[in-house]
Amino acid sequence: MRNNVNANFGQRLSLVEQLDDAGGYFLLPRLAGQALNNVAPRGLQDVTATGVGASSITNPANLAAIPFMSPRVMGEAANAAGVAARKIQPAVDLVSGPLNSAQQALALFRSEIQGAAMGSRQVGQAARVAEEDQLS
Repeated sequence: MRNNVNANFGQRLSLVEQLDDAGGYFLLPRLAGQALNNVAPRGLQDVTATGVGASSITNPANLAAIPFMSPRVMGEAANAAGVAARKIQPAVDLVSGPLNSAQQALALFRSEIQGAAMGSRQVGQAARVAEEDQLS
C-alpha cells in the first residue's frame, strides 16, 4: 500500500486475503481507509490536480473540481453520507410501513379505481362533444 507502486497487485490481494482468513483482522477496509488519508491524489491524478498547465489554475471550473480529486475529501464525504443514512433510516422505516399498507389497500381496489378513471374520461369526452355541438 505504498505510493507509486504499480506491480503485483494480484499477489498482494491474495496475501491480504490469507491474513484475513488466518486472523480475522478485516484488513481490506482498514487498508482502504489508509489509502484515503492523503489530501492530494496519487499517480497521474496528482499531476492533473496540482495544476501542471496554466489553464488548470486560470480556469475556475478546474479549481472547483480540485476537492473532488482529493481521496481524503471524498472519503470523508462518503463517511458522512453513511452516517447520515444510518441516522435517517429509522424515519424511513417509520414512513415506509404506512406507505406499504396504503399501497396494498390501493392494490385491492385497482380495478375499481381504473374503472372510475375510465368513466371520468368518458364523461369528459362526452361533455366536450356536447360543448362542440352547442358551439356549431
